[in-house]
Amino acid sequence: MSCGSRTFWLLLLTGSVIPRHSFAADQSLLEAARRAEGLIEQHLSTGRRGSVGAIEWRRASRAFRSMAELEPNRARWRGRAAYCWGHALIEERRFEDSTLLFEECSRLDPSWAPCRLGIGVARTQLRKFP
Repeated sequence: MSCGSRTFWLLLLTGSVIPRHSFAADQSLLEAARRAEGLIEQHLSTGRRGSVGAIEWRRASRAFRSMAELEPNRARWRGRAAYCWGHALIEERRFEDSTLLFEECSRLDPSWAPCRLGIGVARTQLRKFP
């Protein structure tokens, strides 16, 4: 194995000759996460339910879950995934289930206010307040 071979460098840097992700795949995941962040910003700026459909929310959730697999130590990605899935459930009028996801989002990313906003929206629809 020569010092210039890809196998040599993979083994040296990762301890494995099997690459976990290619650069192109990582770039694709980052772009999907950027689009998902844009979807959240769009939703928050309009301030009304129904501006984003359940399918788009689920796609955004999957993008954040993929980022969580890429960077497992960043709870932020898992929190965003729960937030988006919670909104998908709101669009399907499954408010009880969405409350649980927004609470999980709040637990994972306590400083991110939209999690609490989601809890409020779901509880308002349920007419259930602490």
